[in-house]
Amino acid sequence: MYFFMGDPAPNPNWTSSKAKQFVVSSMEDFCKALYGDGVCPNTRLGGKQRWIITSDLTTSGIRTQQVDDILVPSGWARIDLDNESIAGFCKQGYFARYDHANGYVNTISFQGGSRGCEKLLHSPK
Repeated sequence: MYFFMGDPAPNPNWTSSKAKQFVVSSMEDFCKALYGDGVCPNTRLGGKQRWIITSDLTTSGIRTQQVDDILVPSGWARIDLDNESIAGFCKQGYFARYDHANGYVNTISFQGGSRGCEKLLHSPK
């Protein structure tokens, strides 16, 4: 489902202060669960078409199952992607992803929205 990675036209809500707050607090919650102090290494925040906050965990030795065990109980629903080296999640129309190799996470990001996650949010259960 490629639409999770490259949406054709951005939604103005994706660059809103609400979206920024959501992605920043999502990263903080994740980092608190992972490290206790709420600080992840090499964290960057940017926003052109959507707010995106990313942390580089390459040298941290964090296993994919450890990340899944944090995200899923926090309300992030795992979604299928066409790329086996990327795991994707949706929550309230927002998107989280991490890329991985050999069972270890390289980077994780929380994004201000995606068409695919919004479709899931509004689809009948």
